[in-house]
Amino acid sequence: MLLTPVLVVALLLAQGFGSADQNQRQTQGRTQSRPAAAHGLASAKVLYAAASYEEALSQLSDADPADDVEQIEIYRALCQIALGRDGDAAKSLERLLDRNPFHSLSEAEVSPRLVTMFREVKTRRLPAAARDLYMQARTKYDEKSFGAAADLLRELLAGLAKEDLENQAGLADLKLLAEGFLRLTEIEIVRYGAMSPPPPSPAPVVNTTSASSPAVDRIVATFGGVPLGATPAPVIYSSEDRYVVAPVEVSRKMPNWNPPPTVQPGVYQGLLEVVIDERGFVQDARILISVAPTYDPLVLAATRNWRFRPATLNGEPVKYRRRYEIILHPE
Repeated sequence: MLLTPVLVVALLLAQGFGSADQNQRQTQGRTQSRPAAAHGLASAKVLYAAASYEEALSQLSDADPADDVEQIEIYRALCQIALGRDGDAAKSLERLLDRNPFHSLSEAEVSPRLVTMFREVKTRRLPAAARDLYMQARTKYDEKSFGAAADLLRELLAGLAKEDLENQAGLADLKLLAEGFLRLTEIEIVRYGAMSPPPPSPAPVVNTTSASSPAVDRIVATFGGVPLGATPAPVIYSSEDRYVVAPVEVSRKMPNWNPPPTVQPGVYQGLLEVVIDERGFVQDARILISVAPTYDPLVLAATRNWRFRPATLNGEPVKYRRRYEIILHPE
């Protein structure tokens, strides 16, 4: 049987469309069955295991921000060490420790070379990072955010508890200072009865003002104001009372210290509080944080000879409370 030309064309078209539709379905089936390629940290781990270090670094650069940033820096350092780029590897570890200065490696899961480099970088970076955390706590304390200060100090002490302080310059001394400072902060939390800063008080009236506490004058720098609450009359003012002219030092000689041979080299720090009376004499002195058991009595005795031009309010001399942070560097 012969087919007309029109019918032939129609059949050919139908066969062509049917073939194209079938091809499309097959292509879609293959596309749907193909697994999606991994990216970011997961892909970098696979590439690192296959010794494809450049490709792994490329994947780490495109990693999802939700990925573990510390793991990203560790694998970046591993790849850079494998490629002989120790300088870049050290920078990756520095970024890691800037983010978490107390990070610790699982030594069984990384190369010995990375473990050695990590220890070297951490030894260089940790003292400064720990001191920075301590200074953040002091800033919060000065702002009367005692709860935040206590949290930072606890974070610092928890991190230091995991470190080998014998081989870290100054960290053992910083730990002692942070412990004393935390006790002082917890006292303020109890005194205020709240973790948040107290609301600002109205401007006081002369002769009816309750005492607030003083700033701490470091022997080399200012420490900040610390409120101590009300005191009996006569009022004892401090740097918190901005309308009071602070006392001026006339003579403040610090005693020398000849520590016994058993004293370990390092930095010794403590906190001294004095009350300066209307004549410019030290009326009262207390050690709030011990400097050293053999040095504390020397400081208290020396304050008897300290002289000041007294603080004044409206031209009249008044009592004034001040704190000094003492820092010793025994040779």
